[in-house]
Order: sequence, then structure tokens, then C-alpha cells
Amino acid sequence: MFKTIDQIGEIETHLTTKVWRVLLNSDSAFAVRLYLEKVHLRPMEKLFFYTLDLNNNPVGIDGAFTDYHNTIDSYMVSPSYNGTKIIMEYNGPTFLELPTFKLSFLSHGFRKQSGGVNNKTMKCHNDVN
Repeated sequence: MFKTIDQIGEIETHLTTKVWRVLLNSDSAFAVRLYLEKVHLRPMEKLFFYTLDLNNNPVGIDGAFTDYHNTIDSYMVSPSYNGTKIIMEYNGPTFLELPTFKLSFLSHGFRKQSGGVNNKTMKCHNDVN
């Protein structure tokens, strides 16, 4: 996949806030998860992950991930969502350029995840919350 966020998605501006979002879909998946590289959020920037219900309403919103959540290796993995869709949304001030992180790949689960809309981090995973 290896796309930067300026290559995909839609941008909206609301007063002093820039909103970028992308919907990724995998028709054959039972669950999806997004892997990101080179993530370095700056102060005042927020990142959210969520999915949609059958009426296309946002559900299972995770975030806001902020500069506090930056890691030394600059990787981030979204929570896993049951279904075929995942949305990543960035919110930041209009005076900042979009961040330059990359979408590495979309993980496709071929069995449903247990525990509701999203899974919390397991003991063997790095907790991004």
C-alpha cells in the first residue's frame, strides 16, 4: 500500500481546524486493522480510528491519539474493528501542513474478533492508548 496521507482521503476545513479522513474497505474481511509508519504527531494534532454501523454512522471511535502517543520507532497500529471498513481521521490546526506518515498496509481478519466493536490491546502488543 505505502501511501502518504496527501495521496488519498478528503480534506475539510472547519473554522480553524483541518480535518482529513480516509475510509479503507476490504470486502472479504471479517475484521480490519491499519498499520502506519513514520508517525510523528505534533502538538495540537489528533488522530482517530473508527468504523461504521449498518446505517453508516461512526461507531467504535478510538482516540484521540496525540503527540503523547508518538513512539521511538514511529509506528502505530490501529485497533481491530469487526467488519470490512476502517476510517482514519486527522484533526489539526489549519496553519499546519498535513503530517507525513505513511499507511503501510491494511490487515484483513478472516474471522470475527471477540469483545465488541474493537479489541483492546493484548498483553503481547504495544498499547498505543
